[in-house]
Amino acid sequence: RLPALAREVLLRIFDFAREARFVAISRTGFDCTLCGRTWSFLRSGDDAPIERHLRTSKVHRRRLRSVELGNLVEIASTGLEVDRFREGLGIRGAFCGRDQVDAAARLVDVAGPSRSRPRWVSSGHS
Repeated sequence: RLPALAREVLLRIFDFAREARFVAISRTGFDCTLCGRTWSFLRSGDDAPIERHLRTSKVHRRRLRSVELGNLVEIASTGLEVDRFREGLGIRGAFCGRDQVDAAARLVDVAGPSRSRPRWVSSGHS
């Protein structure tokens, strides 16, 4: 049986785990999908660059709050084709605004089923 951890330690672990879902770590650095940025371990000179980013980045904190409020949405969770966001709306990141989800849902494929790649335009336009 593991010993009980102090409440403060548990809360810090839970906070880190909640935010860490946005971080992808490689051998040479890490990506934060929430911020849409990449950092190199080789150039950072920091012992804990991921923790520093999660704890000190104002952009990360602001975007995390927007996700929690539902104003910023992970594109993969929308149930819509990613191309609607990439090709149709020009969004390159992993997140978008709630209004952009609605706009992506209204896009129509004008290329038709015979074309290998859809061409998305706003409904009512060609």
